[in-house]
Amino acid sequence: HAALANDTIRIALIVDSSENVSQLLNMFRPGLQSFLDALPEPTEVGVMTIGRQARMRIQPTADRKKLSDAFKGFFSDGGGTAALDGVIEGYDRILKKAENRWPILVLVTTDGAAAGSTREDEFERFLNLLQPTGIVAHAIVVSLRGNGMGTVVAMDLSQATGGTYQVIASATALPDRLKALGQRLASAHQQAASQYRIEYLSESKDARNVEVGIERPGLRLSVSERRVVK
Repeated sequence: HAALANDTIRIALIVDSSENVSQLLNMFRPGLQSFLDALPEPTEVGVMTIGRQARMRIQPTADRKKLSDAFKGFFSDGGGTAALDGVIEGYDRILKKAENRWPILVLVTTDGAAAGSTREDEFERFLNLLQPTGIVAHAIVVSLRGNGMGTVVAMDLSQATGGTYQVIASATALPDRLKALGQRLASAHQQAASQYRIEYLSESKDARNVEVGIERPGLRLSVSERRVVK
């Protein structure tokens, strides 16, 4: 199958709502809104929070008012940060069956105490599962104490999928960082109107490279395993 790569974007937005965030709501709320405002139309966003435990807040929707109202009412659930649980559940419930969509995972977290039930070895297996799906994950960490589980999850997730990883020392920078990420996604979606996504199936049990070429002169070809967000 070959088709233009500008499918509708679907985002699994995983947001920290732990005790750490209780003092940062004035930065998180406008940050989430600025991210939404920068996204191209239509974009589907599903929202999970990860304070104390992973909770599904909004099923994937392109309804901007519904999402905006939810962001205005965003609050802290207390407890630690269930980043491991949230990332895996976000994939399962928002992206796993998102056919004909451009799947993206965005993690916004702090680096405080961890919560949840997922073990690190389970997360490693999840990363191995995630790599061939084409999903790209972008992570922003508000660093409050340094090198917490949120930082580890964000770093490993973004590296495994070819996404971006940002650490900020103060939450005051969060609105600008989230806005910039939304703008990059919008720009990448616009560029995808001149790119093709190729899917293939093989009965071979051996991993083999597939060569893609063009016959028209004067064109430049570049190939990537995932859609690239610069």
